[in-house]
Amino acid sequence: YHSVNKHLNNKYFREAIIKGVDRKDIFIKRLKNQGTVLSGPWFKSSPKSCLTIFPHEYKKNANEIIINNIPEYTLEQKGSKKILKQNGKRVSLTIIYPKETTTVERDAIGAIIKDIKKLGIEVNVKTITKISWNEILKGNHWDLAYTTETQDVASSVAQQYECNGNQNYSGYCNENLDESFEKEKKQPLDRKISCDIHDILHNDYVSMFLWNSNKMYAFNRKILYENSVETNSYDFFSNPENWHLKK
Repeated sequence: YHSVNKHLNNKYFREAIIKGVDRKDIFIKRLKNQGTVLSGPWFKSSPKSCLTIFPHEYKKNANEIIINNIPEYTLEQKGSKKILKQNGKRVSLTIIYPKETTTVERDAIGAIIKDIKKLGIEVNVKTITKISWNEILKGNHWDLAYTTETQDVASSVAQQYECNGNQNYSGYCNENLDESFEKEKKQPLDRKISCDIHDILHNDYVSMFLWNSNKMYAFNRKILYENSVETNSYDFFSNPENWHLKK
């Protein structure tokens, strides 16, 4: 989420979007249930992940969270469609994602967008190239961004969510979270501190943590018989659909 956006800067609005997207259903139907729906930025098996925190449950009429908690929002019915408005103006969000995403990923993104539209929100979609990805994230031309990360990158959570983190593109800032990150730097193995961080990220609805894939490996039988293959020439952290045997 881009917290500069007046809608997403509100915790209840973020909560409605997270609970209004049926991540479990999308994961099962679009991604064949090959992995785990997440409750935070770490894999479930990560020592940083707090096992007592579970993914938010899907709520069919999640727009009620906005209507019941933020007075200036109203929900109108126009035919079979719902329209969410703030002070009489329709709510609109822009989502961006890389052009290089796979067919399976695009299918899942489409399902996410469909669920957000069911809340009565207008969604504009932009695709961008990887070359300009970081620069665009640093700009103000987006509200929601779909990104993928390896486990190594996801372990650097402080860089993404500290108020002055060098990868904090969303602009999110929470002093209690920063305080917990400082404690973690001094006591990196303290499970209570990790759980405190996980709890804040989860219950302040900082990001829509989607899922991790447990099928991030494959092999071609040629590898078994061709000694000339250099194993480290393979990009094992790319999407499997893009893998090929390098000659």
